Amino acid sequence: MLAPGDVFAGYLIDGPAGGAVYRAIHTASERTVALKLVTEVPPVVPSHPNVLEVYETGSADGLVYVAMRWISGPTLAALLAGGGGLETGQALAIAGQVAAALDAAHAEGVAHGAVKPSNVLLDGDRAYLSDFAAAGSPEADLRALGHLLEAMTGRPVPAGAATAGALVRAAR
Repeated sequence: MLAPGDVFAGYLIDGPAGGAVYRAIHTASERTVALKLVTEVPPVVPSHPNVLEVYETGSADGLVYVAMRWISGPTLAALLAGGGGLETGQALAIAGQVAAALDAAHAEGVAHGAVKPSNVLLDGDRAYLSDFAAAGSPEADLRALGHLLEAMTGRPVPAGAATAGALVRAAR
């Protein structure tokens, strides 16, 4: 839809980054961003070190977009696609950061609604939760975090945790 060199909503498109996401440069600030075309404006996301920062949402030329922090590392889905699980310590570190992001969101009354490996971006030792959906519940987020942890470790995760952080602690 957008091509390298196009200028869209004040962003110079650098190239595709996968799906409806483009690497782009904000022409006024010269900041590199992930520019995602979406069908509706996402909910307001909490400010937390493990939540991918959203700089701007808007619409232009009949398209709705979200400009987010650019992360050059892989998604958790890409990391897991190599086959097998992760080392237990690495899996628990990633899950702990996702849990911290979820607990912060839930404390603000926001559910993620789409916790899955493709929505966890990795940058070195830091994990970022992205793509908050318009619908969801904290209970569904906890179940999804359990599935995420199981996918990373290959081990079943205990049920019944009241918070995302408690779920990760129970999995240790």
